[in-house]
Formats: sequence, C-alpha cells, structure tokens
Amino acid sequence: MIRQAQFDALVESKWREFVRYAREHCRQAHPEICQLLGEDGVAAKVESGLRQARSFGFYNGDDLCRYLDLLFIEGDQLLAQPWAVQILGFADYAPSTRLDLLERTARRVRNGLPVALPFLDEEEEVPNTSEEEMTAEEEEDIETLPDASWPEPAEAPVPPPVVMQPPDASCSTPPADAEPGRDY
Repeated sequence: MIRQAQFDALVESKWREFVRYAREHCRQAHPEICQLLGEDGVAAKVESGLRQARSFGFYNGDDLCRYLDLLFIEGDQLLAQPWAVQILGFADYAPSTRLDLLERTARRVRNGLPVALPFLDEEEEVPNTSEEEMTAEEEEDIETLPDASWPEPAEAPVPPPVVMQPPDASCSTPPADAEPGRDY
C-alpha cells in the first residue's frame, strides 16, 4: 500500500518533470522571447503561467502549454483584456474550447480585426492592442464585414432506427464440404 507521503512525492516529481518540459517547449516555440527573458525570466514566466492556467481550470499538459504559448505571444497584458477575462471565466466551456476562443480572439485583435463575442456587453469596445498599423485594404475588409454573431446550433439529423431483420432463408452458411467458387 502506498502512503500519502509517497504519493505526494510522486506527484511533486511528475510536476517538476512537466515544468521542465514546459520550459523546453517555450524555448523551442518562442526562442526570441526566451532569449530576451533569459533563463531566470523564462523559468519565472513558465511558473507563474502554469499557476494562472491551473487557476483557470487547465490541467491537461497540452492545454497548459497552449496557455503558456498565449502568454508568451500576447505578453502580460493578456489578462488585462476584457475579452480574455470573460473567456477564461466561462467554466461551463471545456478547457480546450476556451483556449480555442482565446487563441482566435487574440489573433483577431493582433490583426486589427473586430472582435464579436456573444458574451461581451453590447456597449463594450474591444480595443486593438496591436502596435501595427492596418493597411487600407484591411480597413476596407473590416468595413465590409457583416455584423458578427454566433450561429444557432443546427439540429442534428435524427438517424432512422436500426431494424434487425431475420436472416433470409436463401442465405445460408455453406456446408463444410462446399466446393470453392460455388454459390450456396
């Protein structure tokens, strides 16, 4: 029987192993940012990012790394964005769904596109935090976008019921001494 202290030590060991993996993931995925931060900065950002991610209900290794990617790309201002806080607060959504929404919305904001989320207040503007200027073509694209809204979920077609038919009398198993190529 394993004692609680042994179990806790095992969990702690696995967590330290994952933190090392997460640091290496960030170094490979974001080398320029990691070079600017330095080894201690990367370690601190990964540790704090993992604490944040777990506080938002992300426990799966892939989800934790996706959250770290967002932090490394968006920077510390991610949690200052009203859209990010609202997406992270939706506990009814699966963690991977919230991360999908975060990634898509962050990409739209970075590209200067409007953000239309069904849970933002109608008066609430989502600021463009991108430092890049939009081209005239991008501004024209935005002006021609229809009002964005979330589509109603489509009703899934109901498949017909499966009806089991008794085997056809003409369909039988061939005898043990059956001739090859002969139909029975």
